[in-house]
Amino acid sequence: MNSIARWKIVVSLVVIFLAGSITGALFTIAIAKHEVRRQSDPTQWFQLTMQRWKTRLRLTPAQEEKLKPIVQETVEELRTLRASDLRQTDEILARARTRIEPELTPEQRIRLQKMQEARKRRLQEWLNIPAAR
Repeated sequence: MNSIARWKIVVSLVVIFLAGSITGALFTIAIAKHEVRRQSDPTQWFQLTMQRWKTRLRLTPAQEEKLKPIVQETVEELRTLRASDLRQTDEILARARTRIEPELTPEQRIRLQKMQEARKRRLQEWLNIPAAR
């Protein structure tokens, strides 16, 4: 086997290894994002917490029934807090935008508005918060 053929094999193996590494990294990132979303969703948190407590604490059915409303109330409080935080964040960003906009061209203002609307949509989807009314 000549040296050119060997280099082709080495380069091919390196390319295959890199492609596999990149694919694996992308899958890992996607799975991690999904898991973070799943665990940060208050509804999912309720289910995960109740299941974890039931198993690890060996809750009796009576204890489970007493804890469910408490945990559900906590979920609602967390959901309300997230919505409130999002509204406060929007207010802060709106004040900043009011100060920033005079420095931008009309085209830049439109782009900034679109960027902020996209951010708000992503946050609402990610945090599972209904759109403000």
